[in-house]
Amino acid sequence: MLHGIDISNWDKGLEIPESVDFAIIKATGGTNYVDPYCEGFVQQCIRKGILWGFYHFAGDYRQIDPEAEAVHFHEHTQGYNGFGIPVLDIESDNISNWGSYAQRFVDKYHAITGVWPVIYCQASRLGDFEGYPLVQNCGLWIAGYPDSSTRTLINVPEFPYSVSPWPFAAMWQFSSTGVIQGYDGYVDLDVAYMDAHAWELYATGGKGYKDSTEKLPQIDVSPEQPEKGWHFENNHISVDVRLK
Repeated sequence: MLHGIDISNWDKGLEIPESVDFAIIKATGGTNYVDPYCEGFVQQCIRKGILWGFYHFAGDYRQIDPEAEAVHFHEHTQGYNGFGIPVLDIESDNISNWGSYAQRFVDKYHAITGVWPVIYCQASRLGDFEGYPLVQNCGLWIAGYPDSSTRTLINVPEFPYSVSPWPFAAMWQFSSTGVIQGYDGYVDLDVAYMDAHAWELYATGGKGYKDSTEKLPQIDVSPEQPEKGWHFENNHISVDVRLK
C-alpha cells in the first residue's frame, strides 16, 4: 500500500514532503484551463523520487465536450505521458450523464496516448458508470470520507464502501482534512492499493496492472445506510488490506 496526497493550485506554496509515496496533481480543467502550479509540483516529485499522477477536472465550464477536453488534457501534459498516472476527475453537476461523458473522454484519450486514465469519482455516484466498458479498462480512484476526523498519512480509516460496478478500487481518497509535515493547511489524503511497479503499469498502459493492484473485498452497503453524500458511519465492517 502507498500513502499519498492530491493537490492543486489551492495548495500553492506546498513543499511536498518526502514522507509521501505519491502525489496526484491537477493539470487541466474544461477546454481552456491549465493549472499554473502543476509543473512546479511535478518537478518537486521528480526531484525527490516521489511517484506522481496528473488529473483533468471534467466539465469545468458550460460547454461540455468530452473529446475536446481529452485533447486539451493531452496537449498540455504531453511531457508527462508514460511517467505519471493520468486521471479523469469527474464530480461536476454540469455533466448530466457521468458515465457517457467519461466513456467518451477516456476513449479519446486512449486513442491519442494508448493509456486508459484512472477515474476519480465519489462513492455515492459509482452507479452512474454501470454498463460502460470503461469499468473494465480504467482503474477506480474512489472518494469517500467515513468521518470528518483530522487524519495523517498513515491514519487510514476502515473502508466502508462498495466499489461496484468496478471489480476493485485502485486508490481511495479518504480525507479532505489531512495534515502533513511542514504544511499548515489541510490536504486531501489518499492510499493506493499497489506498489511502485503497478504505478508504472498504470502510467504506461501496461497490461499487468489489474493483477498488480491489491484488491479490496466487495462490500455491500445495507439499504439502511444513506445512498447520497460522502459521509456515513459503518463501524461493523473491518477490511484488512495487506500487500501480497
